[in-house]
Amino acid sequence: MFIGRQKELQILEKKYKSDRFEFIVVYGRRRVGKTTLINEFCKGKNSVSFLSTKESREILIREFNDLMHSKLCPDLPVPSFTDFTSLFTFYDQFMDDGLILVIDEFPYMAESEKAISSILQKFIDTRWKQKNITLILCGSSMSFMEEQVLNEKAPLYGRVTAQIKLEALSVDEMKQFNWNYSDEDIVSLYAVTGGIPDYIAEVNPELSLYDNISEMFLDKSSKLFNEVDNLLKEEFKEPRIYSSILKAISNGKVSLNEISQYAGVAPTSVQSYLSKLISLRLVSRMSPLGAGEKEKNNIYVILDSFFVFYYRFISPNVSFINSDNADIVLERIKEGFSHYMGPVWEHICHNWFFKKDVISSLPFIFDEIGKWWGGNKATRKQTEIDILVCNEDSAIICECKWHNEEVGTDVYNKTVTNGEIINRKNKYYYLFSKSGFTDELKLMVANDSSVRLIALRDVLS
Repeated sequence: MFIGRQKELQILEKKYKSDRFEFIVVYGRRRVGKTTLINEFCKGKNSVSFLSTKESREILIREFNDLMHSKLCPDLPVPSFTDFTSLFTFYDQFMDDGLILVIDEFPYMAESEKAISSILQKFIDTRWKQKNITLILCGSSMSFMEEQVLNEKAPLYGRVTAQIKLEALSVDEMKQFNWNYSDEDIVSLYAVTGGIPDYIAEVNPELSLYDNISEMFLDKSSKLFNEVDNLLKEEFKEPRIYSSILKAISNGKVSLNEISQYAGVAPTSVQSYLSKLISLRLVSRMSPLGAGEKEKNNIYVILDSFFVFYYRFISPNVSFINSDNADIVLERIKEGFSHYMGPVWEHICHNWFFKKDVISSLPFIFDEIGKWWGGNKATRKQTEIDILVCNEDSAIICECKWHNEEVGTDVYNKTVTNGEIINRKNKYYYLFSKSGFTDELKLMVANDSSVRLIALRDVLS
């Protein structure tokens, strides 16, 4: 079942129907569904799709040649080539109007043939720009695609007519599966899969949330049990070090020094490892909203909730899982799951502000949105605001609770107190709650236009 990606399909279709040469770059993390998207787009169209692998240059040329021949001129004798320039020169004569040429996992091809970007540049400039064909380069190495394809210093710079950075599915898109789950369970499944289509495919809609978690993670033969280790081995030459850094962050070590000490990586080296994780969108360096770049209260967070889940619950309990004591691990997951879900819920609430109907309902048009933390001189305590939405004159101070209890007046009062540190003329208070709100709080704010109570069903509607 193909779910979501309607905007991306519209971009691809629009470019395909332009009746001129189009060069599209599709990239994103592994397992996010790039190939599935391209295959869906290519259905019923004249296309050649080559999947590059970590093979030698000679093998890639041979396999590419076999594919091109079978698709473009199967009735002719099979030629042989020793370089990509000769290969493209020969098949250029058979590249008819409307052809889609896809090179999937382009970074692998570039690893074997260092000159491939320059070769493609030459053919684009001298031959293909005059044709009605669509060239798609796809890659999982985001740093490579951005630096070696999209960067202004790259040979192919200026020739790309569209780029699609494919993200994980949103929680709203997950609802399109029409599973018989509660909103709470859908958000929870979104969290443990990270919204990655390949992992979502492992969900069995006949099982409960925790039975699915057991099937997907707590069986040593399951696909996702070793997935993080496999991903790190594919991306890094030193997967053990990167794993240690991710484990440190997942255990609340969020400053540079804390990460260095926990992971056992020298302070002079840990920054370069973190930079690589940031380039792959696994980690983000965060500052309080409005803080300058040179301020020292920056923290590092893991962006992918699938990785957070793994390092929070699976990695520390591998011995129990391997010894067939998964029931112990499941109990630990149940005990800590609500706490784990807190940042995921904040992320979903953050994205809620970008829905068109929500933007039109806000009391002002905001310029900035993000998390805020810092010292409060009045209370002499550290203050944290889950989401701060603001412009020069106004601010919305948000508190997000993923608790089994209804949110009451105590949370509201704390939110107002936290908001005192924000220097804005107009202030509004939005409370987000998984489990709803007490009657006392509803009555208290019923006639207060500066307060809005937002339940889980409102966020997902």
